[in-house]
Amino acid sequence: MIDEIKKENIIQLKLCNGEEILANQIQKDDSCFVINYALTIIPMEGDEYEDYESKTYYLLRPFVSYTDDLEKIVSVNPYSVIAINSPPDNIINHFLKSLQQIQDILKGEDTSESEKKERGKIVLLRPNPSTKETD
Repeated sequence: MIDEIKKENIIQLKLCNGEEILANQIQKDDSCFVINYALTIIPMEGDEYEDYESKTYYLLRPFVSYTDDLEKIVSVNPYSVIAINSPPDNIINHFLKSLQQIQDILKGEDTSESEKKERGKIVLLRPNPSTKETD
């Protein structure tokens, strides 16, 4: 269950192919990372207003396509991982909130039509404005 995930078990993996994953780490040994609730982080560039500079948003989607349950275990080969990070609390909180929304959609429990129209099937993780790069 999502509410049983411990924040200290949430990790961010950067893979050799450039993909980044947020996930709940169940186990790690020399042969594999055992994870579940794995979401791929996809950066999206967009101009909200023409007068402002371009902003980067992050789309979260299931790491394994066509899954019907994010709780299912996924094994990741450690040789495909180039970096491991413990994400900050604000990212963890967005991750947990997004997990619940995505899990509801996958299980068909997202019943509110107005809620679907409001957020669609995309959950955006906005960057922290305090980490904005300056020239």
